Amino acid sequence: MISIVNRGDGKPSSLSGIQFGWHIFPWLYKDSHTHFYTSWISGGSSSKGCWNMKCPGYHKTSSRIAPGQVISPLSRINGNKSYITLRIFKEPSSGDWKIHVGANSGHPKLVGYFPKSLITRLIDKPVEISFGGYVKHRKSRPSPPMGSGYVFETGRAASFGILKLIDAQGIDHTIIADLPSSTDGKGCYTPSKIKWAQFFYGGPSCVD
Repeated sequence: MISIVNRGDGKPSSLSGIQFGWHIFPWLYKDSHTHFYTSWISGGSSSKGCWNMKCPGYHKTSSRIAPGQVISPLSRINGNKSYITLRIFKEPSSGDWKIHVGANSGHPKLVGYFPKSLITRLIDKPVEISFGGYVKHRKSRPSPPMGSGYVFETGRAASFGILKLIDAQGIDHTIIADLPSSTDGKGCYTPSKIKWAQFFYGGPSCVD
């Protein structure tokens, strides 16, 4: 997932931001498939935000891919690999956050946007950009696997690659140095360091 947020005064009630990427969410979809998704929240309130297009917010501009759509095919251990390219930038003229998606070697194309008016704290306030993964589960149960289910030391972990930041002039800057990272869950999903614009992440089921 890629997340762009403004944390306000640091309290959960002031969190505002947008997020998109791919996830497995049985509660939302009633299946165990991997889905492309978008989400947004304003002011930390669940009543001001939602997943995909279950409430007004995200604007779809393409019939090719929509929030909630199943992603297929997926990568296989010791088999074919699949890639998804995600790109988001703030349109200078409109202030809208535009999302582009591409599959495998395909050039990412515009699929939708979050309008400037949706979350005013992202207009001219400092933002925090993050990317990676997370899992959620009941405390009485082990957490689910993340990514491929392998830790990065095995060489079989899921990965992010060709990491870039886009500046105010629309110029791409490749991320070649490591960035700060955070991990909870007793280190079950510790990411690798960023090298050559790539890092590995994920791990098996974990017991907190």
